[in-house]
Amino acid sequence: MLRSFAKLRRAINAELIKTRTTVAFKLAVIYPLIPVLIYGAVMFYYQERIEAKKIDSWIFFSNVVWNFWSSFALLPLVALQTIISNNLESSNGGWRNIFSLSVSRTSIYIAKMLVVALLIFISLCMLSTYVYLYGMIATTFFKSLNFQDYYPPLLLLYLPCIVMGSSLGIISIHYFFSVFLKNVYTSFGFGIFVTIIGLFLIQKQNLAIFFPWGWPALSSTYSNNGEINSVWYIALISSILTCMVVTTLGLLSERKLHVVDR
Repeated sequence: MLRSFAKLRRAINAELIKTRTTVAFKLAVIYPLIPVLIYGAVMFYYQERIEAKKIDSWIFFSNVVWNFWSSFALLPLVALQTIISNNLESSNGGWRNIFSLSVSRTSIYIAKMLVVALLIFISLCMLSTYVYLYGMIATTFFKSLNFQDYYPPLLLLYLPCIVMGSSLGIISIHYFFSVFLKNVYTSFGFGIFVTIIGLFLIQKQNLAIFFPWGWPALSSTYSNNGEINSVWYIALISSILTCMVVTTLGLLSERKLHVVDR
C-alpha cells in the first residue's frame, strides 16, 4: 500500500512539473476573473436600481456569478484542462513513452486526473477570491452598490468545495474522452455540446439531476437567504459515484488499449 502511494506521489510530481510548461495553471487563475468582470460591470451599470432596492449586494453578486460559472463557464474549462493535460501524450506517440516509465499505469492515469481536478479547484477558489476582492473594492470606492452595508457571505468559503465535489463526475468523463479519443477538436466539441444541453436542462431540477453536467450548477444554487438548496447533496453523491465508475472503466480500458506498448 505504501509503495503504491509512493508511486502515485512520484507520478503527481512529474505531472505537476509538466503542467508548468503549459497554459493550464494560467488558465486556472485568470479564467475565473472573466465572469466577475462581466457581472461587476453589469452591477455598476445598474447601481442606481441596486441602491434603490437596498438588496444584499454580497449575496446577489455571489449568486449571479456562481450560477453563471457553474452552469456555463465551468464546463468548457473542464474540457480544456483535460485536453491540455493529455495533448502531449495524445500526439507523437506520447502515451507509448510515458507508459514505458518505471511507474505503474494506474498511478499515471490517476495522477494526471488528480492534477486536472486540482486545477479546477484552483479556479473555484480564485472565483470566490475575485468575488470577495470585487466586493471589497466596491465597499471602498463605490458606495452606491451597497456592499458596505452587508458582510461577505460564508458561502464564498465553502462553495468551492461543494462545487468541486459535484464536478468530479464530469472531470472523470472528460478526462476519459481526452485520453481515448485523442482528437482535440472532438473532445472540445463534446464539451461545448454538453454545455449547450446543460443550459436548457438546468432550468428544471428534476431533469438536471440526471445530467452530470448539471450537477455543479445544482450544487451552487441557494435560496434568497443564502442557504444551499437541499438538492446539492444528491448532485454531490452522484458525482462522486460517477467519478469512481468512470475512473475504473478508464483504468480497464487503458490496459486493453495500450497492452501492445508494454
